[in-house]
Amino acid sequence: GSSGSFVSLNDVNRPSAGGRNLAGGLTIEKLLGGWTVTSGATTCRLNLTYTAKTDTNRYRASAPGCQMPTLAAVSSWQLSGTQVQLFNDSNKMVGALLLSGNRFIGTLSGGQAISMVG
Repeated sequence: GSSGSFVSLNDVNRPSAGGRNLAGGLTIEKLLGGWTVTSGATTCRLNLTYTAKTDTNRYRASAPGCQMPTLAAVSSWQLSGTQVQLFNDSNKMVGALLLSGNRFIGTLSGGQAISMVG
């Protein structure tokens, strides 16, 4: 048959860069799961969860085994507008990233530039 000749809407809407689709406004749900955070030659895996962090209004986050000490200390996160904010166990914000296309770019405390793709 000729059914293979037309393109489905799913193919049209799929983001071209292979990452998740962040178009149309950020939500907690779009950010859940594993992300790859890069700073210079160092790459870490950051996990964003929907589990409430005790005694905060944020959600749990972790970057186990990360070689960036600041990122390895991240224990919670929150979405503020188009900014993803990362916090450590002392409830101090240690990172902030802004949406840029289909990735996030930002800094860790101390000014270390990072980028995050999902």
